[in-house]
Amino acid sequence: MKKIFTSLCSLMLVLVMLFNITSCNDLSAGNLTDGLTRKKAESKIADAKFLDAQLDFAAKLFKLCAAESEYKNTLISPLSVMTALAMTMNGANGLTEEEMEAVLGGGMSTEELNAYLYAYNENLSEELVLANSIWFRQNALDVNETFLQTNKDYYDAEIYAAPFDTKTAKDINTWIKNKTKNRIDNMIDEIDADSVMMLINALTFDGEWMEKYEKSDVKDVIFTTLDGTEQNVKMMFSDEYRYLSGENAVGFIKNYKGGNYAFAALLPKENMDFSDYVDSLTGETLSEILNNASNRSIEVGIPEFKYEYEIEMKNALKALGMETAFDSAKANFSDIGTANGNLYIGKVLHKTFIEVDTHGTKAAAVTIVDVKNESCVMPSDQIILDRPFVYMIIDTENNLPVFIGTMTEIG
Repeated sequence: MKKIFTSLCSLMLVLVMLFNITSCNDLSAGNLTDGLTRKKAESKIADAKFLDAQLDFAAKLFKLCAAESEYKNTLISPLSVMTALAMTMNGANGLTEEEMEAVLGGGMSTEELNAYLYAYNENLSEELVLANSIWFRQNALDVNETFLQTNKDYYDAEIYAAPFDTKTAKDINTWIKNKTKNRIDNMIDEIDADSVMMLINALTFDGEWMEKYEKSDVKDVIFTTLDGTEQNVKMMFSDEYRYLSGENAVGFIKNYKGGNYAFAALLPKENMDFSDYVDSLTGETLSEILNNASNRSIEVGIPEFKYEYEIEMKNALKALGMETAFDSAKANFSDIGTANGNLYIGKVLHKTFIEVDTHGTKAAAVTIVDVKNESCVMPSDQIILDRPFVYMIIDTENNLPVFIGTMTEIG
């Protein structure tokens, strides 16, 4: 029998208000994280089954996002998207869960994917850092204790209860900014009136090149864009020794310091249309290319670049087969908790940042899964005195009215 977390959340929220307890980032939202003790979770070390499923998901999602962005600068973090959606999947049931299991884990169960992601994320080296949080609208959603505990155990999610007003939007942006080392900010301008929960993953990467570039290694060259425009860029040259080759592209692998991460690039053949090459990629072809790197001395050039990318992934995820989760009438997220209406995913926001220069690579990604309540229309922050009203002038020290009256007509 699933227990409703309402009483615990309400009690802790009152304590938060009374004692002004906030997170380390001075958030005004009620931080309920300390109310959940992280327990030892089931762990499954990454194997071929898990890696194949991740590569397949990465390739399919990347192709759809690239196409939606008209094959211009695209950057997604499959791990960030996977983690945010996996947390959400812990609240899914029925066909909703089955479709999510098929898309995210290639058919593996929610519990199995949790175990794989737990082991993978817990064993990340210091270059890659993940953070997770769950925010829910207080007084609009009775959250299931099991749902929160599972996400605490497997994903170390921070839990926040908040009014979902403009201050909450600011708090969420502050949390994201802090967790991405100031690389991603202003992810959301406002929270929709029917949004009752947001599940967020933030990810940062900091990698120094194994061998840093000297000034003499950087030269001015011409870079030709997708539409044929020529640009002057700074190109970093080096000799590398891990050669990649596929049916329609060649490439290389360049290590970051420590050897735990590397930069890999694939350059389509000159007679190959770029969009056709992207569309041809699959998890299997990526695995074959990356796992069959050969030792071969090659001179490579990497341009210095820096940009942000942002996309709403609803269409891409529905195209992959995750349709029911976005259907306000058919979605089944009953394991999240109960609300006045049916819970469903309204949108999946994804934003990334990358900077590549002579020192190495800095990158960040954020994924927000916005869970909505089908019949939830919360009042806005506005109060318009456009009908008869009562008014007072009060003694603020004692909250005593010194004047009180009504206004029923003006003029």
